[in-house]
Amino acid sequence: MKVVLKISSVIIIALVIGFSFFKRDILIKRSELVFNHFAVNTGMVLSEVWVKGKYNQNKNEILNAINLNIGDSILLIDLDLIRDKINQLPWVSNSSVYLQSQGILQIDVLEYIPVAVYEFNNINYLIDINGNRIIQIAPDDYRDLIKVIGENALQSMDEIKLIVKKLKNYNLSLNKIERIGNRRWNIYFSENFYVKLPSENPQSALLRLEKFLSTYDVKSEKLAFIDLRLLDTLTFKLKDQLSE
Repeated sequence: MKVVLKISSVIIIALVIGFSFFKRDILIKRSELVFNHFAVNTGMVLSEVWVKGKYNQNKNEILNAINLNIGDSILLIDLDLIRDKINQLPWVSNSSVYLQSQGILQIDVLEYIPVAVYEFNNINYLIDINGNRIIQIAPDDYRDLIKVIGENALQSMDEIKLIVKKLKNYNLSLNKIERIGNRRWNIYFSENFYVKLPSENPQSALLRLEKFLSTYDVKSEKLAFIDLRLLDTLTFKLKDQLSE
């Protein structure tokens, strides 16, 4: 008998809880209807959506992400949720969302700025200055940007920034930076030669490179590569010839 009573009690409790949740859903829906009715009758509805700061991110993708319609009650708009959805879009680094007067929703977008192309496993990605992957691109897209290749290259973006900054002083066109063995860099130029940098203190090696190029009349089109891996030795190879 006691077992039957316990089972009956559990069933009754389950029914009460289920009814409570069912009733709560009904109350929530009714509340939303009341809010919507109030908003419509008082003019507190979404009238326009403004998007500012957008250059690469498709506006329709932004509007689809926020999932709002003109005429929706502004009382039910969750600005934090909208911002989170926008920030998940590929080009968006950050965003601000707020309501203006007369039911205008304004979205200010801060986009990633592409500075290079990162190639990994034969897939190309646009990246920003911090190594964030923005979007996947075709191999021939954005050919005017520097290409970065090599495993874990994006974990050493600070070194890449220093190398690029230093090379701006040279009368050369940087084309590609390659991470070698997760310890050092090869840098390639549009003049069809490349430079092997050491694993330690590559900035000092670049100073030696600058001095070499300014001191010796070695035409870049004749160079195959310059090896700076040894601290006090600079080795360069001409086409079909090795010199020191």
